Amino acid sequence: MPEAALDYFWLCIIVTAVILVLVSAFLVIFVTSARHLRLERDFVNSMLHTTQALIMVFDAEDRLVRFNRACEKLTGVGEREVAGKRLGELEFAGGGLTDETTWIATGGEERIIAWSTTPLTLTDTGEQGRIATGIDITERKRAEDEVKLLATAVEQAAGSIVITDAAGLVIYVNPAFSRCSGHAREEMLGRSLKQFRAERGDPAFQERIWARLAEGETWSGIVEEATRFDSTVLVEMTISPITDNRGVITGYVSVSRDITHERQLEDQLRQAQKMEAIGTLAGGIAHDFNNMLSAILGFSKMTLEGLGKDDPLAENLEHVLTAGQRARDLVKQILTFSRRTDTEVKPVQVQLIVKEALKLLRASFPSTVDIRLNIANSSGMVLADPIQIHQLVMNLCTNAEFAMRGHPGVLEVSLMEQVLGEDEPARPADLDPGRYLRLSVKDNGHGMDRETRDRIFDPFFTTKKGGDGSGMGLSVVHGIVKNLGGTITVYSKPEEGTVFHTYLPRLGLSPGEEPEPEERPPEGNERILFVDDEEMLVRLGTKHLENLGYTVSGHTSSTEALAAFHKAPQRFDLVITDQTMPNLTGTELARKIRAVRTDLPVILITGFSTGLAEAQASAVGVHTCLLKPVVASDLGFAVRRAIDGEPPVEEWPG
Repeated sequence: MPEAALDYFWLCIIVTAVILVLVSAFLVIFVTSARHLRLERDFVNSMLHTTQALIMVFDAEDRLVRFNRACEKLTGVGEREVAGKRLGELEFAGGGLTDETTWIATGGEERIIAWSTTPLTLTDTGEQGRIATGIDITERKRAEDEVKLLATAVEQAAGSIVITDAAGLVIYVNPAFSRCSGHAREEMLGRSLKQFRAERGDPAFQERIWARLAEGETWSGIVEEATRFDSTVLVEMTISPITDNRGVITGYVSVSRDITHERQLEDQLRQAQKMEAIGTLAGGIAHDFNNMLSAILGFSKMTLEGLGKDDPLAENLEHVLTAGQRARDLVKQILTFSRRTDTEVKPVQVQLIVKEALKLLRASFPSTVDIRLNIANSSGMVLADPIQIHQLVMNLCTNAEFAMRGHPGVLEVSLMEQVLGEDEPARPADLDPGRYLRLSVKDNGHGMDRETRDRIFDPFFTTKKGGDGSGMGLSVVHGIVKNLGGTITVYSKPEEGTVFHTYLPRLGLSPGEEPEPEERPPEGNERILFVDDEEMLVRLGTKHLENLGYTVSGHTSSTEALAAFHKAPQRFDLVITDQTMPNLTGTELARKIRAVRTDLPVILITGFSTGLAEAQASAVGVHTCLLKPVVASDLGFAVRRAIDGEPPVEEWPG
């Protein structure tokens, strides 16, 4: 072979070998690069689909190109179903990709997703897209809302809430605690609750509470606590340990509620029940007591009318009548209390009632009390119930006497007219300008501090020991004065005594303008059936009516009276009957009589009208109902109106 040909051969061999080497190297590099790209792709896909975060990738046209499995799991939609869609075309993606977006999950549940969006260069095209990463924060938001709700509830709770650390140092108090105790939140933070409680109670008692709490037990109880306002409140309290997941005590929470007002209401309810029982008792005995008063007043007046003016016994009978009338008015007041009805007001000369009340008080007050009167003779009149004025004077004076017990005292009572003008400095703020009677009761007793003065008119509030008073006296006085359109003021200092000023609107009458003396009722000649189980009252009523010209058939038995009526139904023009009687009551007797004579009027007399309704009595033919003890003139006028068919003028008692 020629040398040139041989050289060419070897050159071809070498070139071929080089080409093979280059091809082999390229193949190795290509295979290696492809494997690396595959591994990188698998790694990215693994991260994309195994992460709990929601990941979506959008191309330059904002079309969805990747939708990881977390998104599929949340929405129930596969990647192929949403590929190529824009965000606005996805029904479950409400609100876009803002910071917090509500997505509709599988089953229609709303989930809150927090999104973050980052620009992204797409490696296969070099185009700019974006990647959105979302985290489901629904549970966190619910927990935050619960915490906010709890915080709001604690802040606005009516009960006091205090939270401490494990050492008992205060780390939180709610506004209710500050309102109740008077201690500001800043004042309490970092302070020992143990010391704070101990300052207001028995330290040994506090130690027992905290020893129990240290053992992990809850303590509950009712305690009386002092406040920053120098007052006390009754508190229902529960203190509970706060533990972590290992059971270690990390703090304490105290929840308390002011039950002072509730206890006061309970006390008032018990007192009201007691007073209701008294009212029931009063009604029960009123009938018999009024029967006795009717006899006393009736026979005394009848005897007095038969005596001459100069007879020495006349003055004694006048005193008997005065005392009996006072007793009658007192019983009427008791019955008014038991029936809860309005009282009867009329022009009253206050000076006479004041003098009469003080006469009664002189006998009961100790000799160490010097009573001084300063009563203007021209003090005028007020429109009131005389019994209430009497009660007002008695309560104010007995209250003053109690304040002076233990040492000599001076009780000054004054009554005078006072004109209060628009610019009068002495005019109380709640009183209109005008003419008033000012009744003042002054003592030099122990006096009152400001806190006591602020509460003296509260029902059931009293500074007296148990058994010395119910705390109703001054509240009754306040109620009487207010109902009469007046007001009451008090001035007092400890150890300097007390003075009460009572202002009552003066009536435009003078003492000389009092109502006319009692008018004699008209006479008649009709026949009356009179029934009462008390023989004295039958005799008294018979005499009163016979003195007016009537013919009276009196009976002490309702059954006998009914039998007498049945013998001659047309004989009678009127029936007068007591209500409470054996066998047949007054209304039952009226019903049986009216079944025979529907035209026969009936007058019912009762000592206590509870349970007797006006409609019920009217249904059986009762024309008038009179309350015992009955004044003779009232009975005479009622008889004439009933027989003549005129309407009654008396208000229904009860």
